[in-house]
Amino acid sequence: MTEKTLHNSDVSGARLNVPDINIVGNGDTYRLLCKASSQNEGWMKSSKAMEVPGGCVVQVTTQQKNTDGSYAGQTLAPVSFLGGDGKTWPQTMDAVVWAKEFVETATRIPSIATDEGTMISWFANAIMAGYDEAQRRCHQPPNDRTERPARQPEV
Repeated sequence: MTEKTLHNSDVSGARLNVPDINIVGNGDTYRLLCKASSQNEGWMKSSKAMEVPGGCVVQVTTQQKNTDGSYAGQTLAPVSFLGGDGKTWPQTMDAVVWAKEFVETATRIPSIATDEGTMISWFANAIMAGYDEAQRRCHQPPNDRTERPARQPEV
């Protein structure tokens, strides 16, 4: 078996370096943000991003060569959804984004949905996101404010 090529950064380079590569779909869907590798030491780390509706997926990959010649690796790909206020979780005040993040987290760690401490923390943080945004708005000079003025009650 040929030594693993760690320095590939796009499909065209991989096609040159890995003669038997098979690719399904667009192999360059993710955009490389940064990458470091050492063929001599047998490791590689990279960060890639892909735009999706309402946010982006960031993939962080680490590979390390084991003493037996095999590779161990991990890949994390958190999703950030953009709220209607243009912010991502946990800064957004958008309840839909908070709900999506909760469902994603509860899917990965099912026990949190029944843990009272987690629920208190989750809702306290959601409430504080609104409080923090209100504080930011209060401390902006009036000409820098982009939000609409409060609606006046009809008399």
